Amino acid sequence: MLDLQLDEEELQQRHRSKEIKHLVTNINDLAVLFKELSILVVEQGTILDRIDYNIEAAHKDVKQAVVHIENTVKIEKSTRAKSVLVCLLGGIIVCLVLMIFKHT
Repeated sequence: MLDLQLDEEELQQRHRSKEIKHLVTNINDLAVLFKELSILVVEQGTILDRIDYNIEAAHKDVKQAVVHIENTVKIEKSTRAKSVLVCLLGGIIVCLVLMIFKHT
């Protein structure tokens, strides 16, 4: 009877030992997962920083582009007005020359 009790206790201890080993393995696996997750978080943070920097750079470039476009529009309007004035002056000069030749 004592042997039977000892055998039963030994079986229980072996079972507990297996469960503890299994638990240790699971905890080690979990530790590895946390390390990998930590690495991923750092990498994602770096990527987010790069995205943020690129967005800021793009924003600055767009602002500069708007300024350049506004300046180009002003120059084009000014050039168009000057072209019209030159054409009008040319027309007036041609008319004056024609009037002078007509009367002489």
